[in-house]
Amino acid sequence: MKQKGIFIFTVMFFLLSTTSSLLAQTGWFPLKNAPLIKQYGQLYFVNRDTGFVSGDTGNFGWANFRTMDGGSTWTPVNFQIQSFFNNNRLGVAISDSGGYIFSSDYGFTWKKNDAKGLQLFFPSDSVGYSISYTTTSAILGKTIDAGRTWSYKTILQLTAPKLNVIHIGALAFRDDNHGFFTISEEASDGSGGFDISYYTFDG
Repeated sequence: MKQKGIFIFTVMFFLLSTTSSLLAQTGWFPLKNAPLIKQYGQLYFVNRDTGFVSGDTGNFGWANFRTMDGGSTWTPVNFQIQSFFNNNRLGVAISDSGGYIFSSDYGFTWKKNDAKGLQLFFPSDSVGYSISYTTTSAILGKTIDAGRTWSYKTILQLTAPKLNVIHIGALAFRDDNHGFFTISEEASDGSGGFDISYYTFDG
């Protein structure tokens, strides 16, 4: 019995040593000063020093942090990063108090914005798009002045009977005029549904 215990201990020691050795050999190590997040939702670095992370802390709910020293230290912020565009110059986040906030200086300063939509995408510094939906339509928002003002237009109106929009998926533009979005449609009686993608070549 004693020999069996020694054998198990030896195997465990070998596995732990091997794991540590493998981590060291691949160049990956546990992060000692990580923010107090149990499950990460979003992690984004603008440059080598500035980064943002959002996630579930467990007992304290969702939290957002920023680092200015490459991840050595993290401080709480009152917004959740959504995306950065145009070589990380333009940033979009959701404020804890509600609504979108924008940054045009790599995330150092942020300003309130009246953009409406579930998804935002900026193909250039000045032109940006948003997408939202009702049960029977999709609404596209567009800005040509870096988000200072927005115009909105219904770009999809369902005409089939008993068909509802239930979800907007991805929104992406490869330049100011060529873009894509996906949408999920479902029969109102629950009999089935499908996903479909749409494309524009004129913004």
